[in-house]
Amino acid sequence: MIDLETNDIAYLSSKHKRDAAKTAILQTRQTLERAAEEVDNYLEKFRDAETDTEKATAINWCIHYLTNNVLSGLRLDRLANAQSALNSSKL
Repeated sequence: MIDLETNDIAYLSSKHKRDAAKTAILQTRQTLERAAEEVDNYLEKFRDAETDTEKATAINWCIHYLTNNVLSGLRLDRLANAQSALNSSKL
C-alpha cells in the first residue's frame, strides 16, 4: 500500500473512534436528561405526600429508579471502550 492509502485508512479509523466516543457521550447525556425528568416526577410525589411514610416511599422509588435504570443506561462500558480506543489512536 502506498503511504497515502495508509494515511487515509488511519484517518478513517481515528474518525470512526471519535464518532463512537461522541455517540457514547451523547447517549450518556440523554440518559441523564431523562433521569432528571424522572427525578422531577419523584420530587412531585414527595411534595404531594401527606405523611413521612409516603415521602419515604417516594424517595425509595427514586432510589430504585436511579439504581436500576440510570446506572445501566449510562453505558459506562461504552465510554470506557471509547476512551481506550482513542488512547490507542495514532493521530
